[in-house]
Amino acid sequence: MAIQTGRPLMSGLFFDYFDDEEIWLTQYQYMLGRYLLVAPVVDESILRMKIYLPKGSWIDFWNKDTYEGAQWIEVDTPFDQIPVFIKSDAPNWVLAL
Repeated sequence: MAIQTGRPLMSGLFFDYFDDEEIWLTQYQYMLGRYLLVAPVVDESILRMKIYLPKGSWIDFWNKDTYEGAQWIEVDTPFDQIPVFIKSDAPNWVLAL
């Protein structure tokens, strides 16, 4: 797919949300494909972290809670769960993950 479209598999939020000034304040977040936003935990002492969700609706991969985008949220970061959010307009096969 990346060869056909020129879109990298992993991309900074600026790739899709270049007009959103808040994305420039995110340090490690990235898009995995077009529909998954990943916010890796880079320090084992972090138990909660702030994550910016761009415009649209987002579904927490782990607990299926839904959040409206264009805002910062704070989520727990258990050792065994990397924060991942699915765009709510993703195809059904992605939403079934």
